[in-house]
Amino acid sequence: MFLYGGREGVAELAAKNLRARYPDLRICGYINGFVSPETALKQINQSSPDVIYVCLGSPKQERWIHENMTALDGTKLFM
Repeated sequence: MFLYGGREGVAELAAKNLRARYPDLRICGYINGFVSPETALKQINQSSPDVIYVCLGSPKQERWIHENMTALDGTKLFM
């Protein structure tokens, strides 16, 4: 799982809380929503997540998923 979006520190805190609640959950990375789309795409691809949660606000998150889903190798689920 990869977490993308929110202000600085929000995705990190979400990852920390999820790991505490679900110790077997594999979170391979997170990044805030204020980096460039290219930087986010590169970091996400390097992490090779099966699932990505995009939290950029609607409709920006839906557009980002639509525009980038074919560029994310191996990701099976976009939320």
